[in-house]
Amino acid sequence: MKNKTINNRNITKRNSRGYVQHGYFKNDGYFEDGGNNKKYTLTDNCILFEGTKLYQIKALKTFGDVNKGDLGGYVEDESNLSQENLCWIYDYAKVYDNATISENAKISGKAQIFDNATISGNAKISGKSMICHNVEIYDNATVYGNAKIYEKAKVYGNAKVYGNAEIYDYVEIFGRAEVYENATVYNYTKIFDNARIFGCIEVDYKLHKVLEIKGNTIICDNETEQWFMEKNGLGINHSDW
Repeated sequence: MKNKTINNRNITKRNSRGYVQHGYFKNDGYFEDGGNNKKYTLTDNCILFEGTKLYQIKALKTFGDVNKGDLGGYVEDESNLSQENLCWIYDYAKVYDNATISENAKISGKAQIFDNATISGNAKISGKSMICHNVEIYDNATVYGNAKIYEKAKVYGNAKVYGNAEIYDYVEIFGRAEVYENATVYNYTKIFDNARIFGCIEVDYKLHKVLEIKGNTIICDNETEQWFMEKNGLGINHSDW
């Protein structure tokens, strides 16, 4: 990245990706960044991660719990982190491959967000969580530990996913539901209200139907789908997709 000053304005040369959010390109190939509109910039501190070059971010002003001059996590380019509101990437967290962080979302620890995942609202992602493949996490949802969420799953409301939980394949976790420990949930399942899924449970509903687990339901250990069928009256509903 190359910098110079033209007419007392900070001009930054960009690469061919053209990751512009504020300002405009000048005829000489330099990009005018729009003065003080930005809350962060990309530094020359870069790493190669999974074949992608990532740049460490640096705060240009104080906002939320971030102070001017603070170094943050890593992004591929400015499209990964909004210049607006209080969203921020901390520590060694990495956001790349068309993933976006916006509004007041916070990413920290060694979390990885990539492949078109979107994190917004007041969502918090931390630990060694991995979020990818068109996942949406928003509202006040929190994900931490070694949780993995992928393949178009959604986590929102005040839901929590943590521990070694794995969520994927159109699953929705919302309300005050929690999925944790070694639980795996996939294949169109919806978990909401105050439901708790934990232990070594594997929740899967096939044939393009929706399995809804709600109310104050608690499911744990090595229980199976047959157990769900037998307990159909305890806040578990099977409906056509």
